[in-house]
This record gives sequence, C-alpha cells and structure tokens, in this order.
Amino acid sequence: MAEVDYLMPRRCGTAVTNAGWEHHANSGSGCVNCLEDLERARQDKQKFTRPCGQVIRTNGYGRHKSRCETCRQADPPIQKEQSCPISMRQQEQMIAANDRRRSNSVPRDVGSPTKSPTKKRSRLSMSRSTKNKKLEALTESVKQLQAKLNTAFAEIAALKEAMKVKADKTEVKTLEGQLKKNTTESKKISINVAEARKAVKRVQKLQDSPPTKPLQDAATELVIHGLPYTGKGERLDEIIQNIARRKGVTLPQDARFFRALRKGDSKQARDLGPPRVILQLRNNTTKNAMRKRNRDHGPLTLSALGYRDEKLTEPQMKAEIYLNENLSRPLSKLFYEARQFKRDNSWRFAWTKDGVTFLRKQEEEGAHAIRSMEDLNRLKAQNQAPGL
Repeated sequence: MAEVDYLMPRRCGTAVTNAGWEHHANSGSGCVNCLEDLERARQDKQKFTRPCGQVIRTNGYGRHKSRCETCRQADPPIQKEQSCPISMRQQEQMIAANDRRRSNSVPRDVGSPTKSPTKKRSRLSMSRSTKNKKLEALTESVKQLQAKLNTAFAEIAALKEAMKVKADKTEVKTLEGQLKKNTTESKKISINVAEARKAVKRVQKLQDSPPTKPLQDAATELVIHGLPYTGKGERLDEIIQNIARRKGVTLPQDARFFRALRKGDSKQARDLGPPRVILQLRNNTTKNAMRKRNRDHGPLTLSALGYRDEKLTEPQMKAEIYLNENLSRPLSKLFYEARQFKRDNSWRFAWTKDGVTFLRKQEEEGAHAIRSMEDLNRLKAQNQAPGL
C-alpha cells in the first residue's frame, strides 16, 4: 500500500504536504519563510569544518557548539527566528496521530475497486446500513449467478441427450461445439459464484465484528517489566503509587493498572519471568514523566521503594524494574531490530517516544527517527557507505 503524504504545518502557518512544499515556496506568490526553510533543509545535511577542527553537519552544529568553547567564541550569537505558530507539542501530536492512523489502516482486498486517495475512511468505520446494503447486493449477485449456472447445466444435459438421439455426423459435431462452449461458460460462472460467496463471507464477518480499538497504545500506556508476582494477594496499588512518588508524579484518579496474566501464572513457577503490569494513563505527558530515569536514585527495585512482603525472596526484592511503552507487535519488532543495529555498530542510544523509535550514534549528534523497516535499512546503507 502506497505511503500517504500527510499535510504538515509550515512556519508561515499554511498546512502543505512534503510533495507540494517546494511548489508552494517557489510559486508566483511564493512564501519567503518556506523558501528559507527549504534552503536551510538542503544545507542541514552538508558537513563543514568548524573552528575547533571537527567536521560537523549543519543540523548538529548547535548541539556541538553548546559544548565546545572554541566554536562558541568564534561564532557570533544567532538571532532567534520567527517561530512557527504551531507549537512543537502540537506538531509531535499530529505526527504521532499520523503514525497511528498509518499503522492501524486495514489493507484493501485484492480485486476490490480502487478508492479515491482523498477518501481516508477505514473499512472498519463503515456504518451498519452501508454493510447491510453491500451484503444484500452481493447476495443478489450470487443468486443471479447461481441461476445462470443452473440454466447452463440444464442446456448441457439437453445437448447430451440430443447427441445420443442424433445420428447425423454433422449435427453431432455442431452439438459438440455447443457443448464445449457451454462447458467453458459454466466454468467461468462457477468461478464467479465462488468469488462472490467469499465476498459475502468477508462482509458478514466484518458486519458481525464489533468496532475495535487498538489494545496497545504507545502514546498513553506503559508496560512494567520485572515486577515480582506473589499471587492474588499482592498490593499492586501500593507498588504503583510508590513508583509514581519516586518519579515525582501524581497519578490521576482515572489511571488503570492490571497484571497481564498468562495461563498457569498463578499455579506454577514461571520460566519466562513475572507477568507484565499494564499502566493506562490519560495523556502522554504523565506517561513520559513516569518513564524519565532519575540516575541520582539508582536502580528501581522493590527494596528501594520501601515495599515489604514476606512471600518475596531477597533476589526478588533487589530485581530491577523497567518501565517501557506498550508497543504493538510490529513496533516492538522494529525496536528490537533497531537495538540490534545499535549493538552491532557501536551506537550509543536507542529509545522510543510515543511509538516512534529513535537512534543516535553519539551524544553530540542528531537523532534518527525510525518509523519503518525502510527507514532502518536506509540508515544501515548510509552507515556502511565510505566516509560515514
């Protein structure tokens, strides 16, 4: 399925797609701000030798200069440009919404009519009346095809009886030609009937299924790994509140949390570790605050939280607890591949934010957003290129 080019807010306040941005900036009534942004974007990837002697890209020089005294003294201060009327938080929310819409889209069945690119309604969002109309139309089509098939079979049977009675060779050959023609047409009708029946089953399945909501939402949900499980009597509420208090976060009253138990978790020893804890929050601000690591407090453990339970052993009390985003299966696999790339190429940082994977080679360099395997493969090719 082709990638959708979404509208993005520009510095002038106009929402323009990436494909039409250059035309918008270079048109007869061209936008000066967008023309400057385009030129700056082209220069961002260029490398220059800086006053300290290092070769730094344009889009990473600001971070480098904040740490390099030589470059900071050599370059005059840059005046602050006109800021975009759309805040960075709103832009991040629009990008995250576009990514969720792209990942939750349903692939179109083969043979279905091509829809207009401007129509973005998912097949799951069809109203029940539309589903009923489509089901009735397909059912009527199946009935008509079945009637044609029965008529063709009756004509074939009549031709076979006529061939037994007729003795004239010429008339027999004519009847054989008609029989062959009718047999071919009946096969085509049978194929159409089978395809129509499959379409009816798909529509019925779609009609009977309730409206679905993604169970895993990286924007507002956290997964707590490594939290020991003692059974039904565990004080999970106290543990979650202690973690939030350690992070300096006040959890809202509508926050929900529960154990994602597997079959046999409460009856036998678990070789795969304790079951996960899902923490559902209202917004990503609270979620990001919970994920923020405080290096001054050391590892996050039950012992450090001041939690006590007689059922827990000393190693369980000192086991480190991790808070990660609740990624879907494809996003989790993409994050795993990104961490493998980081480990194989000695990169330093790999993390996720609102479902998007990020990679950074060094602390002074810019981050690479990885939204698909194509982005990761492109980064691998750039990393293997000579001179990089």
